[in-house]
Amino acid sequence: MLQITPQMRILVCVEAVDFRNGIDGLAQRCKAALGEDPFRGTVFVFRNRRSTAVKVLAYDGKQLASNYDVFFDKVVKVGGVNVALVNVGDYMDQYTDVPPNVHIDKWYPQPSVIPQVDAVIHHGGNNSFTECLYFGKPAIIMPYVWDGHDNATRVEETGHGFKLDRYEWTDAVMADRITRMVTDKKMKAKLKKTSKDMRKEKGPAKAAKVIDAMTPSRPP
Repeated sequence: MLQITPQMRILVCVEAVDFRNGIDGLAQRCKAALGEDPFRGTVFVFRNRRSTAVKVLAYDGKQLASNYDVFFDKVVKVGGVNVALVNVGDYMDQYTDVPPNVHIDKWYPQPSVIPQVDAVIHHGGNNSFTECLYFGKPAIIMPYVWDGHDNATRVEETGHGFKLDRYEWTDAVMADRITRMVTDKKMKAKLKKTSKDMRKEKGPAKAAKVIDAMTPSRPP
């Protein structure tokens, strides 16, 4: 994780940048637009054109790294993950250094993928939250908006997974949570029961009937 100190300089680029730029592109932007040497220890913050995400560029004394590398470097390696599927949305081309055991794509059909995985890390949206419970999969929820905070709190309080702050976790904590998700017998038993209870309710069939009843009949 990036350690912030009182002596650290943090510069924010007020103009949006093309997030298809990799680390080298952002480093060049630091020199051209900000007149700064990215290898002097300053932390640089960039936003995308939609203002929906930020990239942080920092030099750790050995190499430049961006916050998009944190998942691969910390979560995948520290957590001892064998294979990871990562949904990166419309930003496929900005990932230039992806480990061989990580598969990225614009989108994954979660109802097909989640039953086949050991654990899930997500932001706590209601769909992902419900799908993990339905298929009996533990989750680490790292929320940032609305329902995510409530779902993250509930998943930890009920023993179905863990809540982690998006920025304040440590290597040791992440490794511990991932290990516990795949080895905790009590959590597995609870997830199995919850999954069984949800499946027996036949929610999709009930929902289909409700929707069908609300749809105007068509003439033959």
